Amino acid sequence: MKIFSRTQVKTAAAFVLTLALAFALNSAALCAPFHQDIVGNLKTIDPGRVTIVESTPPELDSPAEVNSEEAFTALMDKAKNEIIFETYYIQKSVSSKFISAIKSAAERGVRVKLLLADISSADKTLAVELSSKYSNIIVRFLDLKKFSYLYGSIHCKTIIVDNKYTVVGGTNYSFMGFFENRETALIIEDEKFAWNMCKMFELDWDVAGALESGARPAPDYKNYMPAASDFLLIEAAPGVLNNPYIANYQPTLSHLFDKAQKSIFFEIDYYSDFGGVYESLKKARSRGVDVKIIIEERSYFDENPLYQPARNGIDKLAADGFDVYLFNLGPLGVVENRGMMHSKAAVIDSELVYVGSANISKSGFLYSREAGVIFRSKDIAVRLLDIFNRDLVNPFCIPAKASIAGKYSYTRSRENQNKDNTVYLRKNGVTKKIDAMIIYNSKLKTFKIHSYPERAR
Repeated sequence: MKIFSRTQVKTAAAFVLTLALAFALNSAALCAPFHQDIVGNLKTIDPGRVTIVESTPPELDSPAEVNSEEAFTALMDKAKNEIIFETYYIQKSVSSKFISAIKSAAERGVRVKLLLADISSADKTLAVELSSKYSNIIVRFLDLKKFSYLYGSIHCKTIIVDNKYTVVGGTNYSFMGFFENRETALIIEDEKFAWNMCKMFELDWDVAGALESGARPAPDYKNYMPAASDFLLIEAAPGVLNNPYIANYQPTLSHLFDKAQKSIFFEIDYYSDFGGVYESLKKARSRGVDVKIIIEERSYFDENPLYQPARNGIDKLAADGFDVYLFNLGPLGVVENRGMMHSKAAVIDSELVYVGSANISKSGFLYSREAGVIFRSKDIAVRLLDIFNRDLVNPFCIPAKASIAGKYSYTRSRENQNKDNTVYLRKNGVTKKIDAMIIYNSKLKTFKIHSYPERAR
């Protein structure tokens, strides 16, 4: 008979317990209660309480909407009592104006709480420096892998200011997030929604504090109950972070698409066939709903095995005849080959709006802390659709089948004395030949594409 050491027994027991806990917690996430009438009962909100915040490379900038650096810096300057961050990270390279605004708020006595993902030490540097310098800046880090045993992190990008203003969306607080990516976020002025987001934050903050002290988190969820609001907060989170009183991401997003009668326009960074979203989109299209989806091109072409579910999901959409596009922002921006279509936003029936942080993935629905909002506003919907439609006609946004078949790459150069035009040459990766020239005029902010089909043969 084989005898195991006490250490081996403890290790094995801990492993089994962790797996059992992960299974139970993920089951809880999938089974979080959801009221089917919650979306349909949303009342039209005052669009004056919502600010659309977009990040773009310079070539896609929309003068109609405020950019991330300007909007988030102004929000820091507005703070009087408290600023709360719950986000993936705040990188030192994000923006000197933005970081200065945080420091300025701390210097005038504003309390600042930072709850960040427990990831690389480089991404912790700024938070550690700020908390070391200012006594009213407190930082905690939370490793969500403790609950899933797989992967996952704080992936929401939340800011709450003075229990009144709330940032929700997909914008990372990094240089790429502010200046190179296509990002969509909202600043919502609504005390009830701010209250609800604070309840999400407080639960996570308390759990992080318990783990830091070596205690086992055992929250009473009644202490974190949200209030009724016409801005519907949706969440995803593993384990004890999953609040049974807040609508869960997966069923709510599927239900949102199930309710569509006319149109669904969806921009997403990473899309996979997970969580029933594909089935909801397919049923919507079968009943005559116009479904358009723009997906980040790297989700298909990145060779990392983690992107295989995305390749499978995109292949399935394309094979089924969905109106799906792959957007390559890499050629654009100040830093070439870095920008991404990182938005996670949708407009349904030109009236219902969704903006959030979650990708359509197992991590987004089960293992990461995600936050999103759904509300009813034709005014905001029209403005977001304007952004989506401009992306749709961009020459770097290509129907998925054509993009996959072409495997395109780009080179760029600037021409003429005034440096007004940027010229991009598109190379077909299969034929190894240049098949198109794209010209961007910085004064007119227009793109023109000249195709050379004979060169692609």
